[in-house]
Amino acid sequence: MYRGRHGRASLEDLTRPQHVPIAAIARACGVTPQAVSSWLAGTTKPRPGARQRIEDLYGIDVRAWDAKEQADGADAAEGVAAQPQDPTR
Repeated sequence: MYRGRHGRASLEDLTRPQHVPIAAIARACGVTPQAVSSWLAGTTKPRPGARQRIEDLYGIDVRAWDAKEQADGADAAEGVAAQPQDPTR
């Protein structure tokens, strides 16, 4: 479902109106809603156990939290992978 995208961007998709409430994600992961909000803000990342729970419940790959976020919001919204840059340039 949300594979191949940055974890924070994928979690944001879940919390948009008419989707999964932040409080529900927090309960499922055993953390506070403030913790989930800090994940969404990008100030912290979920611990490994919470990452695994998010993958199990919502399909966001645990490795997505370590992926570099895409600078282009349009590409991130579309789920398009960033093209690797040529190291010779």
